[in-house]
Amino acid sequence: MLATRTVIAMVLTAGCFLLPTPVLAKNKTAAVDEHLNQLHPGSFSVEYQPSQKFTEIAKMIEAQRRLQNWVKYLTATYSLANDIKIIFKDCGQPNAFYDPDKRQIELCYEIINEMLVLMGKQYDDANKAKRAAGNALTFIFLHEVGHALSHAYGFQVNGLAAEVKADELATYILLSRPIREGKIYVAANGAQYFALLGNRSSKGTPGDREMADEHLPDKMRYFQIVCWIYGSAPTPANKAVVVGKDIGMPEERANRCPGEYEQMKATWDEALRLHRPSDD
Repeated sequence: MLATRTVIAMVLTAGCFLLPTPVLAKNKTAAVDEHLNQLHPGSFSVEYQPSQKFTEIAKMIEAQRRLQNWVKYLTATYSLANDIKIIFKDCGQPNAFYDPDKRQIELCYEIINEMLVLMGKQYDDANKAKRAAGNALTFIFLHEVGHALSHAYGFQVNGLAAEVKADELATYILLSRPIREGKIYVAANGAQYFALLGNRSSKGTPGDREMADEHLPDKMRYFQIVCWIYGSAPTPANKAVVVGKDIGMPEERANRCPGEYEQMKATWDEALRLHRPSDD
């Protein structure tokens, strides 16, 4: 079983997994901004619905104005022909969805409760557990953003391929955001969430339901995200963390991670090139 608390503590050690500082986009003129607004009027927005069962979680999410900074960043970074709404709501199950008919991302209070419970078992400090759950929620949100952008831009992928691409795009958006502070925590806690789900579901032999799911098994998703994190900054110190006993990635896989990350990044750079506001 993965010692997930130790894993994340090691991954997030000060100085570990340092990323290069991205080049910030040039300031655009007001005329260009107006032109782009006419061509691409869509934006992201957030709606906070009340909850019947998880009232305290719903109040906390709304009070924190969760994802408001992200919707501003995404709206400024990715051109949209139509609005995409993010709704926090009761769903009856711990999950998150993108509804292409409504162009709507639904984040369930049940999945937030699940994250708080799982992280609460990993951290002695309640505030650290809440931060880890919040980071995991952000990663899941970006996964659904991956589905939303794929739909908006007509990227025709379905089933397992669509889920892998959504994880890719979540990681790409996160690691390419022009800030250093916090984004590795989000990716690492997102991976941690999948590891915890994998630990919980792997107590017996996976059944047909798990194997027929359109997502990769949770532990595979965990290792893939960790691989991309390491691949984005493949220093000897970072490799020692990844192949160490707490994470336990085989060295032959770790050796492929820089190439996997660079290929993934290049693919999304090209795919999204025409869907970004011009810097001219």
